Amino acid sequence: MELLRRLHELVYSKVHTPVTAGLLPRVLRRYIAINLYDGALLALGVLTTSTLLGLPPWETVLSGLVIGTSSAISGFMGAFLVESAELRMELRELEKHLFITLGRRQVYVAGLIVSAVNALSTPAPVLLSLMPYLLAHIGVIAPPLALVAALAMTFASLVFLGVWLAEIAGGGRLRYTLTVLASGLAILLLDIILGRH
Repeated sequence: MELLRRLHELVYSKVHTPVTAGLLPRVLRRYIAINLYDGALLALGVLTTSTLLGLPPWETVLSGLVIGTSSAISGFMGAFLVESAELRMELRELEKHLFITLGRRQVYVAGLIVSAVNALSTPAPVLLSLMPYLLAHIGVIAPPLALVAALAMTFASLVFLGVWLAEIAGGGRLRYTLTVLASGLAILLLDIILGRH
Protein backbone atom coordinates (compact mmCIF):
# COMPACT_ATOMS: atom_id res chain seq x y z
CA MET A 1 0.00 0.00 0.00
CA GLU A 2 2.91 2.32 0.77
CA LEU A 3 4.33 1.75 -2.71
CA LEU A 4 1.02 2.79 -4.27
CA ARG A 5 0.89 5.92 -2.11
CA ARG A 6 4.40 6.90 -3.21
CA LEU A 7 3.51 6.27 -6.85
CA HIS A 8 0.50 8.54 -6.41
CA GLU A 9 2.69 11.32 -4.94
CA LEU A 10 5.25 10.98 -7.74
CA VAL A 11 2.62 11.16 -10.45
CA TYR A 12 0.90 14.11 -8.77
CA SER A 13 4.19 16.05 -8.56
CA LYS A 14 5.06 15.45 -12.24
CA VAL A 15 1.75 16.21 -13.91
CA HIS A 16 0.02 18.65 -11.58
CA THR A 17 -2.28 20.64 -13.85
CA PRO A 18 -5.94 21.53 -13.42
CA VAL A 19 -6.85 18.65 -15.73
CA THR A 20 -4.56 15.94 -14.45
CA ALA A 21 -4.31 16.76 -10.74
CA GLY A 22 -7.62 15.28 -9.66
CA LEU A 23 -8.21 12.90 -12.54
CA LEU A 24 -4.91 11.08 -12.94
CA PRO A 25 -4.63 9.41 -9.50
CA ARG A 26 -8.14 7.98 -9.83
CA VAL A 27 -7.43 6.73 -13.34
CA LEU A 28 -4.17 5.12 -12.20
CA ARG A 29 -5.86 3.44 -9.25
CA ARG A 30 -8.57 2.02 -11.51
CA TYR A 31 -6.06 0.79 -14.10
CA ILE A 32 -3.93 -0.89 -11.44
CA ALA A 33 -6.93 -2.61 -9.85
CA ILE A 34 -8.50 -3.73 -13.11
CA ASN A 35 -5.24 -4.92 -14.62
CA LEU A 36 -4.02 -6.75 -11.52
CA TYR A 37 -7.32 -8.57 -11.53
CA ASP A 38 -7.09 -9.32 -15.27
CA GLY A 39 -3.47 -10.40 -14.90
CA ALA A 40 -4.25 -12.79 -12.04
CA LEU A 41 -7.03 -14.40 -14.07
CA LEU A 42 -4.73 -14.54 -17.10
CA ALA A 43 -2.10 -16.24 -14.92
CA LEU A 44 -4.67 -18.86 -13.90
CA GLY A 45 -5.30 -19.51 -17.59
CA VAL A 46 -1.58 -19.92 -18.30
CA LEU A 47 -1.13 -22.28 -15.35
CA THR A 48 -4.18 -24.38 -16.14
CA THR A 49 -3.43 -24.65 -19.85
CA SER A 50 0.21 -25.57 -19.33
CA THR A 51 -0.79 -28.23 -16.78
CA LEU A 52 -3.51 -29.73 -18.99
CA LEU A 53 -1.13 -29.81 -21.97
CA GLY A 54 1.62 -31.32 -19.84
CA LEU A 55 4.12 -28.61 -20.75
CA PRO A 56 7.51 -28.78 -19.06
CA PRO A 57 8.44 -25.86 -16.77
CA TRP A 58 10.52 -23.99 -19.36
CA GLU A 59 7.75 -24.07 -21.97
CA THR A 60 5.31 -22.81 -19.33
CA VAL A 61 7.67 -19.92 -18.63
CA LEU A 62 7.98 -19.11 -22.35
CA SER A 63 4.20 -19.27 -22.85
CA GLY A 64 3.64 -16.99 -19.90
CA LEU A 65 6.29 -14.55 -21.11
CA VAL A 66 4.68 -14.36 -24.55
CA ILE A 67 1.24 -13.75 -23.05
CA GLY A 68 2.61 -11.27 -20.48
CA THR A 69 4.58 -9.35 -23.10
CA SER A 70 1.60 -9.23 -25.45
CA SER A 71 -0.64 -7.89 -22.68
CA ALA A 72 1.99 -5.28 -21.77
CA ILE A 73 2.32 -3.98 -25.34
CA SER A 74 -1.43 -4.00 -25.82
CA GLY A 75 -1.97 -2.27 -22.48
CA PHE A 76 0.60 0.43 -23.18
CA MET A 77 -0.65 1.32 -26.64
CA GLY A 78 -4.34 1.09 -25.76
CA ALA A 79 -4.01 3.25 -22.66
CA PHE A 80 -1.77 5.78 -24.37
CA LEU A 81 -4.12 6.31 -27.27
CA VAL A 82 -7.30 6.40 -25.18
CA GLU A 83 -6.01 8.45 -22.24
CA SER A 84 -4.13 10.95 -24.39
CA ALA A 85 -7.30 11.59 -26.37
CA GLU A 86 -9.42 11.87 -23.21
CA LEU A 87 -6.97 14.20 -21.45
CA ARG A 88 -6.62 16.39 -24.56
CA MET A 89 -10.39 16.71 -24.77
CA GLU A 90 -10.64 17.71 -21.10
CA LEU A 91 -7.77 20.17 -21.52
CA ARG A 92 -9.50 21.79 -24.51
CA GLU A 93 -12.73 22.10 -22.51
CA LEU A 94 -10.89 23.70 -19.60
CA GLU A 95 -9.04 26.11 -21.90
CA LYS A 96 -12.33 27.09 -23.52
CA HIS A 97 -13.89 27.95 -20.16
CA LEU A 98 -10.82 29.71 -18.73
CA PHE A 99 -9.87 31.55 -21.94
CA ILE A 100 -6.23 30.52 -21.51
CA THR A 101 -3.83 28.03 -23.07
CA LEU A 102 -2.48 25.33 -20.79
CA GLY A 103 0.62 23.19 -21.37
CA ARG A 104 0.34 20.11 -23.55
CA ARG A 105 3.46 18.51 -22.05
CA GLN A 106 1.60 17.44 -18.91
CA VAL A 107 -1.02 15.69 -21.01
CA TYR A 108 1.69 13.80 -22.88
CA VAL A 109 3.50 12.88 -19.64
CA ALA A 110 0.23 11.86 -18.00
CA GLY A 111 -0.58 9.66 -20.99
CA LEU A 112 2.84 8.02 -20.75
CA ILE A 113 2.50 7.41 -17.00
CA VAL A 114 -0.96 5.90 -17.33
CA SER A 115 0.25 3.77 -20.23
CA ALA A 116 3.27 2.51 -18.31
CA VAL A 117 1.14 1.61 -15.28
CA ASN A 118 -1.36 -0.11 -17.54
CA ALA A 119 1.40 -2.00 -19.36
CA LEU A 120 3.08 -3.22 -16.17
CA SER A 121 0.10 -4.08 -14.01
CA THR A 122 -1.46 -6.76 -16.25
CA PRO A 123 1.63 -8.94 -16.76
CA ALA A 124 2.82 -8.55 -13.14
CA PRO A 125 0.70 -11.43 -11.74
CA VAL A 126 1.57 -13.57 -14.77
CA LEU A 127 5.31 -13.01 -14.27
CA LEU A 128 4.95 -13.63 -10.54
CA SER A 129 3.22 -16.94 -11.21
CA LEU A 130 6.08 -18.01 -13.51
CA MET A 131 8.77 -17.74 -10.82
CA PRO A 132 8.12 -21.23 -9.38
CA TYR A 133 8.29 -22.69 -12.89
CA LEU A 134 11.63 -20.99 -13.44
CA LEU A 135 12.83 -22.55 -10.18
CA ALA A 136 11.53 -25.94 -11.37
CA HIS A 137 13.34 -25.51 -14.68
CA ILE A 138 16.70 -24.99 -12.96
CA GLY A 139 16.01 -27.89 -10.60
CA VAL A 140 15.44 -26.05 -7.32
CA ILE A 141 11.89 -27.39 -6.86
CA ALA A 142 9.85 -30.20 -8.41
CA PRO A 143 7.37 -29.32 -11.20
CA PRO A 144 4.27 -30.34 -9.16
CA LEU A 145 5.41 -28.04 -6.37
CA ALA A 146 5.84 -25.26 -8.96
CA LEU A 147 2.17 -25.55 -9.87
CA VAL A 148 1.08 -25.41 -6.21
CA ALA A 149 3.36 -22.43 -5.51
CA ALA A 150 2.23 -20.59 -8.65
CA LEU A 151 -1.44 -21.08 -7.80
CA ALA A 152 -0.82 -19.95 -4.22
CA MET A 153 0.96 -16.81 -5.45
CA THR A 154 -1.82 -16.05 -7.92
CA PHE A 155 -4.55 -16.43 -5.33
CA ALA A 156 -2.46 -14.36 -2.89
CA SER A 157 -2.43 -11.56 -5.47
CA LEU A 158 -6.24 -11.83 -5.63
CA VAL A 159 -6.42 -11.57 -1.83
CA PHE A 160 -4.19 -8.47 -1.95
CA LEU A 161 -6.49 -6.98 -4.57
CA GLY A 162 -9.59 -7.69 -2.47
CA VAL A 163 -8.06 -6.06 0.60
CA TRP A 164 -6.91 -3.06 -1.43
CA LEU A 165 -10.35 -2.57 -3.01
CA ALA A 166 -11.93 -2.73 0.44
CA GLU A 167 -9.50 -0.07 1.64
CA ILE A 168 -10.43 2.16 -1.30
CA ALA A 169 -14.15 1.58 -0.66
CA GLY A 170 -13.77 2.22 3.06
CA GLY A 171 -14.84 -1.24 4.24
CA GLY A 172 -16.08 -4.64 3.22
CA ARG A 173 -12.70 -6.40 3.30
CA LEU A 174 -14.19 -9.88 3.62
CA ARG A 175 -16.80 -9.24 0.91
CA TYR A 176 -14.28 -7.89 -1.63
CA THR A 177 -11.74 -10.61 -0.87
CA LEU A 178 -14.27 -13.42 -1.14
CA THR A 179 -15.66 -11.96 -4.37
CA VAL A 180 -12.29 -11.82 -6.13
CA LEU A 181 -11.33 -15.26 -4.79
CA ALA A 182 -14.64 -16.75 -5.95
CA SER A 183 -14.16 -15.30 -9.42
CA GLY A 184 -10.63 -16.71 -9.52
CA LEU A 185 -11.91 -20.15 -8.53
CA ALA A 186 -14.68 -19.90 -11.14
CA ILE A 187 -12.13 -19.06 -13.85
CA LEU A 188 -9.90 -21.91 -12.71
CA LEU A 189 -12.78 -24.39 -12.87
CA LEU A 190 -13.91 -23.05 -16.24
CA ASP A 191 -10.37 -23.38 -17.60
CA ILE A 192 -10.19 -26.97 -16.36
CA ILE A 193 -13.63 -27.89 -17.77
CA LEU A 194 -12.99 -26.30 -21.17
CA GLY A 195 -9.43 -27.57 -21.31
CA ARG A 196 -10.51 -31.17 -20.93
CA HIS A 197 -12.86 -31.03 -23.92
